[in-house]
Amino acid sequence: MFLASAKPEDLPQTFLLPSGRHSITLGAISIILPDSFFLQAEAFNDGGTRMFKSLIAQRVLLGLFIIVSIPLIASAQATRTWVSGVGDDVNPCSRTAPCKTFAGAIFRTSVGGEIDCLDPGGYGTVIISKSITIDGTGPFGTMLAGSTNGIIINITAASDTAKTVRLHSLSINGLGTGTDGIRVMSASHVFIDEVLIDGFNRHGINVGAPGAFIQVTKSTIRNVARYGINLELAAGGTGTNLSVESSNLSTCEIGLVAGPGTNATARNSSFMRNAIGVAAERSDLLLESCIVAHGGRAVMAHARSTIRISQVTITNNQVGLAIDGGKIISFKDNIINGNVVDGVPSSTVLPI
Repeated sequence: MFLASAKPEDLPQTFLLPSGRHSITLGAISIILPDSFFLQAEAFNDGGTRMFKSLIAQRVLLGLFIIVSIPLIASAQATRTWVSGVGDDVNPCSRTAPCKTFAGAIFRTSVGGEIDCLDPGGYGTVIISKSITIDGTGPFGTMLAGSTNGIIINITAASDTAKTVRLHSLSINGLGTGTDGIRVMSASHVFIDEVLIDGFNRHGINVGAPGAFIQVTKSTIRNVARYGINLELAAGGTGTNLSVESSNLSTCEIGLVAGPGTNATARNSSFMRNAIGVAAERSDLLLESCIVAHGGRAVMAHARSTIRISQVTITNNQVGLAIDGGKIISFKDNIINGNVVDGVPSSTVLPI
């Protein structure tokens, strides 16, 4: 029942044994031992740290580490790994011996690899720091993210040239206390397909990665205290693009926000019962074949923003079109009617 670790320069003389889950760690490699594994060796305390006194015991542990690490290293580089509700993170994450959590499986999945779900289960939150696919197709993988973020994407390694994440058929439940459903801090491409995000007290999808392309397809974001999708870069950040296709964003403070330095498009999507349906500030936003209804202000153009609307239905809102220093350009093929105040666009152009 030990955590044994050693610095490379100390081998084989020193093994540190702090209390905790029983595993052997060498450098960046960690071996998790089964519960039935138990080692006995003469030890002494040094400043609260348990250390082996017997050189023989040190060598035994080193030998065990080498033996156990060989299959683990191989499985850690698998291009496809598996999780199951009845799995265990001590397993190699193979189809016949799956892991239990996404966090456990990602450690054993190679850059650009894929994690698949064998059955319905709660697979836990995860931090993604390399290109990877997480696919819950079929059983639909789920995660509970109370008081935390569901998925954090932060890929910074220069060796990972793709910096691409694909999330498919997942349910991310913040239980009303979660922070962000998906937070994109650094990446080149993020594809979010058939993902349900519900119950977060900040944002559904929060994008702060400059230069990233985010594609959201056939997904639902609802019951979010702040913004369904928030594009908010650090000062001076530019080049982030968002595409929303065939998705539903409802019961948020704002369904979609395009902040400074970003560009967004939404097509065949609905924005329902939001305090503000869509908003832009110092950015460009296009809505095509969308419906914005049952909310406060439907479309809000803040300073130095341009929002273009085509074949968009805006109805049953307090205000249809709201302009606050920006521009709303209509292609004269929209339905803006039945709001308390319909509003008028800044200008109209004929479709070509």
